[in-house]
Parts: sequence; structure tokens; C-alpha cells
Amino acid sequence: MNEHSYVDSLKGKLKRQVSLIWKIKDDYQGGVPDIFIEGSQSDAFIEAKYIKSLPKREKTLIDLTNSKYLSPLQQKWLKRRFQTRGDAFVIVGHPGGTALFRGLEWQTPLTREEFEKKTVPTKEAVQILLKFVNG
Repeated sequence: MNEHSYVDSLKGKLKRQVSLIWKIKDDYQGGVPDIFIEGSQSDAFIEAKYIKSLPKREKTLIDLTNSKYLSPLQQKWLKRRFQTRGDAFVIVGHPGGTALFRGLEWQTPLTREEFEKKTVPTKEAVQILLKFVNG
């Protein structure tokens, strides 16, 4: 799986359970998250990433603020959106499942071991997002 197919998979899991889902591709404004979802209670902007393999060592840090994960513009956009509306998420898929970061949690580097503890099945991460937007 790659990031594109991961985002498509998320869209498929979300689309029947939200009022609107929009896969954002903006060539003029950098940093805009990948997906916007509108639910019955709230909205959410979601930046989705996919890591093909986690580090081999348990104590190796995964730092999403590293530009190989989130660009400086993406980080700025997510911070601003969370501070103004509280509806920004970063969701990171990998072969073992999905790690969901609410608000600014993505700013804290995690060891591989901590990252795996934060990982849930992708279906469960989708349910958490749906609960946020639909109540």
C-alpha cells in the first residue's frame, strides 16, 4: 500500500457515514490537509500519511514534525486550524494499523514502541473520527 491508496481507503470507509467528504488537492495553497469531512455535529480536516514500514528498533523515534512526514506548511496549517476550530487530525497508516493524532499530539515524537501502542485497527480510527463529527 502507498499513501494514495491509503487515503482512498479512508475515504471509502468514511463516505457513507458523513454528510460530505472532500479529497482536497490544492495546487495554489500549500499545506491544506488531504481530507475534509462534514458530519451532523462537526467537521474535521485530516492529514493522512502512510509509513510503509516502522523502524526496526523499539526506541527509534518517529517524529512527524520531520518534513519527510509533515511539511512546514502542513504543520502551520494544522496548528492554525486546531487553534481556531479544534478540528484538525493527523492519521498515520502503516502495515500494523493506524495511529490517530488529535489536535497537536503529532508534535510529540514517539518511539516505535509508543507509536505501536497508539496504533488501532484502521476501522477503529475511522469510528473515532466519525464520533467526533457525528457525535
